[in-house]
Amino acid sequence: MGRTSGQLPETGNVANAALAAKEVVKKAIICRKNIFKKAKLPLLGPLDDACISALRPLKVDDFAIAYTEWGLRISRVIAIYSKGGGKNGKHAAVDKADTIAGVSYLGVQIYQQHFRCHFRSIPDATAMYQCNQFAFIPSTAFFYLMEFDILSTALPQLAEAAKLFRKRTSRNGTTQRDEEGNF
Repeated sequence: MGRTSGQLPETGNVANAALAAKEVVKKAIICRKNIFKKAKLPLLGPLDDACISALRPLKVDDFAIAYTEWGLRISRVIAIYSKGGGKNGKHAAVDKADTIAGVSYLGVQIYQQHFRCHFRSIPDATAMYQCNQFAFIPSTAFFYLMEFDILSTALPQLAEAAKLFRKRTSRNGTTQRDEEGNF
């Protein structure tokens, strides 16, 4: 009678399945940390959780650094698969994941580094066919979530910075016109 939230607490098998799923995720995170530490990888902190959290979950269309059979690649997440809780939990597509250890597999599009910070969507592996490359990778091959959200909110400031980079200054410190005729 005193309930106002409209949500009932989980009990019985549902609660047990949720607890079991949390324990599996905890063990997977510890295993991931230990393997990266044993391999003596730099930047252990960001690699432990792949910069994925409840505040910044992994979502479809996120970009990340992943390890494939062709080496380190930039990848765009197109599908996330996770195993449901319980003894006979099924793998299913999910919209987002709060931890990398809770993810079973990821469907990704692969981008290959072409030159310095330039990447191409048609890598060498599929260049002969002129098509994009996709892969189905385990969560252990997913290293780091790339954060573009911060930059996308600052697009006007980035445009202004790009404009300032194009301006030329003379030796006496006055501003000259750039290639587009702007000051």
